[in-house]
Order: sequence, then structure tokens, then C-alpha cells
Amino acid sequence: MTQQTQLSDGAPVWTVRPVGPGDAVAVQSLSEPCALPAVQALIQESLQAFAGNGVRTARHVFVLCADQQPRGVAAVVDHLGMNQPRYSFRTGVVVHASAEMAMFNALQTLALGNDTTGATELLLPTPLSGLSERALAPLIQAMLWYVADLPQRFAPHVVCELPGIGERGITAPFWQALGRHFYAGPLPVDHDLFAGYERSAVGRLMPKHTLYSSFLGAAAQACVGQVSPTAVELRDALLVHGLRFCQHVNMFDAGPILEAALGDLRGLGSMPERQVRVVDRLDLRSARSCCLRRSDRPTGLLLVATAQLEGETVAITADSARDLGVESGEGLRVVVCP
Repeated sequence: MTQQTQLSDGAPVWTVRPVGPGDAVAVQSLSEPCALPAVQALIQESLQAFAGNGVRTARHVFVLCADQQPRGVAAVVDHLGMNQPRYSFRTGVVVHASAEMAMFNALQTLALGNDTTGATELLLPTPLSGLSERALAPLIQAMLWYVADLPQRFAPHVVCELPGIGERGITAPFWQALGRHFYAGPLPVDHDLFAGYERSAVGRLMPKHTLYSSFLGAAAQACVGQVSPTAVELRDALLVHGLRFCQHVNMFDAGPILEAALGDLRGLGSMPERQVRVVDRLDLRSARSCCLRRSDRPTGLLLVATAQLEGETVAITADSARDLGVESGEGLRVVVCP
């Protein structure tokens, strides 16, 4: 990509594309402490998933690049928990009341379950390692576009689990108040892209009966549904796209699980295809920073570039057209960056 494709404020050119065989070293550096063989196996699984091999629970891995240099890795799991159960707690309320005694108590509860089973999961990097909101927007947009354009491969419900308060298993008040009483060993090292079977094994040891949150103490109660400071920007970006907290929390630190029906997500079906018009120069007074992707390529590259929206057309530069592999008259999906 040339300097001409940069956004008007000189920011880097952000692109999102499926991971490729040549990305192993870059993905490993962005996914420490994962070993190279594990990364290579992940890439092979992703290549097969993008090819549509029909295997459930496969991870479809995307690479976020700035000026062609990998800066982030994320993935979509097509059907969560179909080989190993994913446990989480659902928060609720139980009322203890007596009109005769003029007493009313509404108590918060936690119930262990597998409510997210079968959902499509977004695996996004936390902490963000310096990624800005401008970088998060195309990454999330590319993943959601991909899911929406191939509904036969994915579930109609999307979830994303965010980290909670405290370092899991060491300083997390929620785990110290609850989990350690049922599992005393060291917690498995969890990674956004390489979650192992140990997590499911720990879940099977957790209490099966409904618990009163008040029994955990004030510090643990205050953590339920709260997101780690390292993931606040990610949470906010997901909220913009329409995901919401629906009372499910992480089993280890009580971090929130954001959820949405695919049809309720923003920037998907509501954005019509626009016809490309390639121009030599854009009028920067009316141009906008946009996420652009070819309509006929669900797994193709997504580009963040300056464009002009004119009725049912989109005007882009020749450099942007070359990067996307489109010509005048062809179709693009377009979403204005927040």
C-alpha cells in the first residue's frame, strides 16, 4: 500500500484479512507465550474453517494489520462449547418477603450453567496492546460481516467474554471468594485463542446449586459483571456494535459476557451495497473514514480508507480500489467508522 491510501490525518492504513501460512511468526509474537507448533496448528485449523470444512467449534482467525504489518489477532468460534462444555454463571434475584412481618429482601444470586452453548463466540485480544478504537472498529466489523454473510456456518446468537477484575486465580476477588473452595490447584493458563480442555474440567468442580452472592463478601460482589480496566475500550467498541450484558459472567473472575442476536447487531444487514466510482482525488471536506469490503468476498480483505458516499455509490481512490481488487461499477459493502 502506498502513502496515497492513508487516511487524511496521516493515521496508518488498517486492514483485516484471514490469517495465512506466512503469518505464523507474527501471530506467535502477538500471542505470547504460545509455542510456534500450537500457532501453526491454529493457522491450519483456520484455513480449513475458512474453506468450509464443516467442523464445528473451529476457529476462524483474522489478522489486523497497520500498513501491512500485523498488529493484532482475533478469531470467531463458530459454535461454542460443542466439544467441551463452557461454564459460566448467570446472575439473578431471589426475593424473600413477608407481608405479615413487613420484611422484603431482594438477594442477588449466581447459578452455574452452560447457557452460551452453541453460540458463535468472538475471541478478541485483551489487553489491547496499544490498539486504538480506530483499529478495533474494522476488526470487529470484519468478523461480524463474515458471520452475517455466511449464516449457515454460524449460530444466530453471538457472545464475547471479557476479563473481569483482578489477575485470574491470584488477585481476582471473585475467585478467591468462591472458586478456590472447590478447586485448590493452579488455574490453567488461559489464552484468547488457545483455550484448552482444563477450563471445562475446572467448571465441572464448581457448585451446581444456586448461590447467594451476599455470602461471597463485599469485594467479590462488587466484581460481578465488571470489566477489567484493560478491556474497557473493547467493551465500549462491542456495545457500539449492539452487544449487551445479559447477566452471564465469567466463571473465574465474574467478568461480563456480552451477547446479541445476530439480527440485532448494527452495521450488517442495514448497510446496502454501493457501486464503486474510482476517482483521482477525493473532496476531503465531505469524505469519511469508512470500512470497505467487496460484496462478493465474505473472507476477503477489509480496508479502512477515506471515501465519499454519494447516493447509492461510493467514491474511492485508485489505490484503495487496487487494495480491494475492485473496479468502477462493482459493489462494495460500506460502514462509516465511528
